[in-house]
Amino acid sequence: MQRYPQTRITLSEFPVNELFTLVSNDTVDFAVMNTSPEISGGIDLVQEVIAYERILLVMHRADPVAALFAQQQAHGEEIDLAELQEKRFISLNRNLAVGRHVNNFLERKHLTFLERLYTTNNATVLNLVAKGLGFCFLVETGLTDLYTRPELVMFDLHAQDLMIPLSIVYKMNSYLSPAVQDAMELVRQYYLHTIPIALPADPL
Repeated sequence: MQRYPQTRITLSEFPVNELFTLVSNDTVDFAVMNTSPEISGGIDLVQEVIAYERILLVMHRADPVAALFAQQQAHGEEIDLAELQEKRFISLNRNLAVGRHVNNFLERKHLTFLERLYTTNNATVLNLVAKGLGFCFLVETGLTDLYTRPELVMFDLHAQDLMIPLSIVYKMNSYLSPAVQDAMELVRQYYLHTIPIALPADPL
């Protein structure tokens, strides 16, 4: 805004599954989103990976299983995810990159859940977990203000399967003005300084 005072900037939020279309139709100059090989926006789009971010397990601090997981990690043991199978899994939809990524990870672990609630919104997921209604998996950039939610605790499972690209998506061979290119660079630098986020040594 300081460098280009005459430029109008519009920041928009849309469901992730709509972002490819918005870029492809020239509705937006670029989008920032998690991407995956299984969900492609088409050959006319560039998916430039900024960084790979972790997908973290998030639970309510008062959940006895969260205390068990904290003990397992403190003793250098692998978290026993089978303990979650009696819990409600609050999940992002599988047509979203993060939801599909998590679902594939759980399928490979042969984990099934008696109750599963789907939504498309990160904030909704966190609010439900904060009310003690289940657990979730979310990308770390969605958890930067977790310090304001003392009722929540997160766990890094240290799994390569739970790493996902955060990308800038823009149209191939499109004209990107100097202002847009500068904005894209600001986004890159912001996330490069945000990822990885240091986890507390003792989550509980």
